[in-house]
Amino acid sequence: MNFSAIKYLLLLCLTCFILLVTVVVEYVQQQLNDNIDTEAHLAAQQQLQLVRYHLESLLSLKVIEAGSLATFISVSPDSTEPQWRQIAEKMTADSRYIRNITVAPNDVIRFVHPLASNAAVIGLDYRSLPNQWQGVERARLTQTMQIIGPLTLIQGGEGLILRLPVFADPPHNLVYWGGCSVVFDWPNMLADSGITALAQQYSLALRRVDDRGNPSDYFWGDGTAFDEPLALEVINFFSGHWQLAMGAAKQPPLQKRGQQLVRLFGYSLIALTVVSALLLYQYFNSVHRYSYEDVLTKVGNRRQAMMALRQLAASRGRFGIISVDLNDFKKINDNFGHAAGDLFLQQVAQRLKQQLRGTDLVTRLGGDEFLLIISRLKDSEDLQRVQEKIRQYACQTPVMWQQHPLNVSLAMGSARYPTDASSINQLLQFADSAMYQDKQRVKQAASPAQS
Repeated sequence: MNFSAIKYLLLLCLTCFILLVTVVVEYVQQQLNDNIDTEAHLAAQQQLQLVRYHLESLLSLKVIEAGSLATFISVSPDSTEPQWRQIAEKMTADSRYIRNITVAPNDVIRFVHPLASNAAVIGLDYRSLPNQWQGVERARLTQTMQIIGPLTLIQGGEGLILRLPVFADPPHNLVYWGGCSVVFDWPNMLADSGITALAQQYSLALRRVDDRGNPSDYFWGDGTAFDEPLALEVINFFSGHWQLAMGAAKQPPLQKRGQQLVRLFGYSLIALTVVSALLLYQYFNSVHRYSYEDVLTKVGNRRQAMMALRQLAASRGRFGIISVDLNDFKKINDNFGHAAGDLFLQQVAQRLKQQLRGTDLVTRLGGDEFLLIISRLKDSEDLQRVQEKIRQYACQTPVMWQQHPLNVSLAMGSARYPTDASSINQLLQFADSAMYQDKQRVKQAASPAQS
């Protein structure tokens, strides 16, 4: 069986295997996907309950902490700003959620802490802000704390505002003194309650519910969560109620993604098989290619040279060969070692290759012998010009080995087909004879210089 037949057989087997595994994987996957939606729904309800508990606990705890300043002013209506600041500093030091605290006698802000980043609100009259005055007035009329917002703050950012009415005659609450406000960092509270992280997985939304159970428009999140909620939770705190809705998942539930392990395993098996087949093909291809390539110099070997010569001769075209031998190569191995000799051969092979056309071929027959095959030869002068061009280029620069220059000297002999020989063996013998004559000429020219 030839190499091409092996390739086609491998491709056919691989295709059948991929189709079979795909059918089995999809069938098993479909069976395992049953009841996933129900399990996801139960898991979503549990997650929402946990978020509701955290947010409800956080709001209730911070409301209790924030009431300390209002209580102090109610008991001491003649207290001063330094006393307010002392309490405010303690409140903010113990909480990462409080952005600022304001005190507004007669509903005009006279004190804010911290002052540096909130100085713009000093002197602000709540009556001039309709969206905030409604909450201040409701707190006064109901004599209870009110949670307003979240709102976009004058100082920048988004905050949840706790309005605390202050009366100068507790517990009668007939003399209205003003109010205290505590602004909470709404994004931080959401993040710590877990709702922000959960909103990455599901559509979530919050809305207020009045004492009669009537809901208002949503004030946070994706309002479509209330259209067909997977789960609905009520958040209770001192001054009201919120509803927290969970809508559709933004991505496949964790359970369903876990069930994708079947596909992961099945398609990984397909991928592994494909990769193995490709590696096997590459291995056979490499073996096939290396049988025609010299391992050291990466040019053609003797086998490729003989195959190319037979093909050119069979085409009855005119071509030429140049037999190349490296003069004094043995001295390089003896003086500098085989590593230097290997580098020398590699460099010379590349220089020979750089001077030939893409249709020509450089081969190494063995040792320090190379054979250059020049196709589409026009006349004998072409071959001589190529030979001299190669000699000049390859020999003009030494090969460097550890700062030692290794001079390049070539003995070359050429032959033309069919002018100089009518067979491949005769052609090689003719070129070798010319090469040895050139080698003797080089030695004779070097002898007087040595003497």
